[in-house]
Amino acid sequence: MIAGYTYTPGHKYAEWRSGDKVAAYGLTALVAGGAGVALVKSGLLVKFWKLIVVGIAALVGALKKLWSRITGRGNEMHAQ
Repeated sequence: MIAGYTYTPGHKYAEWRSGDKVAAYGLTALVAGGAGVALVKSGLLVKFWKLIVVGIAALVGALKKLWSRITGRGNEMHAQ
């Protein structure tokens, strides 16, 4: 099947030139999208939605705390 496949002239990888359009998403986005589809199809998203929401909230809280440490804004309340 692959042996009979041919690319459209001018669209081969070897014919890429500077200034050609490139995809705005990367491999990480493709993997995350595939994982999301797998969760939906398997029904795990419905079963574990509360756990997922709590996990996202915890991640956001941890990132907020880390950001306040980096910027030094977390120490203003303790300094008074």
